[in-house]
Amino acid sequence: MKRVYIHPFAGVLSAYGMGLADLRTLKEAAVETRLTDDLLPDLTAKLAALAAAGRAEMETQGIDADRIAILRKAHVKYEGTDSALVVPYGDHTAITAGFEAAHHQRYGFVVKEKPLIVEAVSVEVIGATDQVDDPAYPLGAGSSPQPLAVAQAFMEGVAHATPLYERDAMQPGQYVDGPAIIREATDPVMLEVFNNLFMAIAEQMGVALQNTAYSVNIKERLDFSCAIFDRDGALIANAPHMPVHLGSMGESVKTVIAARGADSTGKGRDGRGMKPGDVYVLNAPYAGGTHLPDVTVITPVFAEGDRVGRDVLFYVASRGHQADIGGLTPGSMPPDSRTVEEEGVLIDNFLLVDAGRFREAEMVALLSPISRRRSPPARRGCRSCIAWCGILAAMSSLPICGTSKTMPKRRCAGFSTS
Repeated sequence: MKRVYIHPFAGVLSAYGMGLADLRTLKEAAVETRLTDDLLPDLTAKLAALAAAGRAEMETQGIDADRIAILRKAHVKYEGTDSALVVPYGDHTAITAGFEAAHHQRYGFVVKEKPLIVEAVSVEVIGATDQVDDPAYPLGAGSSPQPLAVAQAFMEGVAHATPLYERDAMQPGQYVDGPAIIREATDPVMLEVFNNLFMAIAEQMGVALQNTAYSVNIKERLDFSCAIFDRDGALIANAPHMPVHLGSMGESVKTVIAARGADSTGKGRDGRGMKPGDVYVLNAPYAGGTHLPDVTVITPVFAEGDRVGRDVLFYVASRGHQADIGGLTPGSMPPDSRTVEEEGVLIDNFLLVDAGRFREAEMVALLSPISRRRSPPARRGCRSCIAWCGILAAMSSLPICGTSKTMPKRRCAGFSTS
């Protein structure tokens, strides 16, 4: 390899491409009828209905009607076979020709005397997104830029006089001979340091949860996840745990912030606000949860010495699968449930720890059988409230374990971690 090209935004090219990609939606309708001229009007009507539904769906995503394109397809196969080939929709002759060409390319032969079956018709609705104007800059003379300074850099145990360049000052076409140091606005060294720092916190949370867990689901199956979120609920770092948990946990954090965080006047939206030592618990699928046995515990972290909760620095959260949460069947995943309450106890933004005090009695009441609480009649109480509270107590203490070694001078769950 003689030359290496490094894009200045290599780390975000994937997200950049996704942002510019066209939106697509697929609609399909079954047919399972022999292809004849008499069938075409019915197929055309089905495609028109699918196209209208796809167009309406695309317009709800903010795509103008003149930027929507529709591709109509027919799924065709030989009578008596299972595998259909997708070909462009047209008249009888066009569909047949398209199918025979695709079949010959795929399998190497055609059977002209065999009837064709239209298995289904489909439309692909494509919405063109906004395009960014990427200007093409003229190339320079191919010269090397002037270095800002020359520093001593050690490589393979030997000191080298190494020129230092500013990336933003370099022009298209200029080149740099190594060894060299190229300085960027974002310091990649510090970025990596903090990335590993935050990752280590999430990993320590996971180890602490595994070691203190009552449940086999957490201790042995490792069905849990831990992560750190910024003050707005956006994911900062997570340990390599369960992707299905991590993808939606941020919505649970944002739910707590929206209901209990400070408003424009600095007061809590719930009239109380968040305080050092508070911990919240929820499992509501409508608030970023998955299924009810996956319970999320969320803790705001404040600066050391902040005893009134003036400003949240960040949030830590953990989500773990509980063996049972009071559904119709053991395991709380009944196959015949019709409402979410039949799957178990629905917990929606419950204050689990109040300024350092674990609200065990209140949590037991929430998990109690139906005879003790007002709830839909299908739900029972959680089978082991005491064990369940023990699990939640362990989960609520994770911020202490996770931040004590790596981030001193932070306060969480009512305890100083310095």
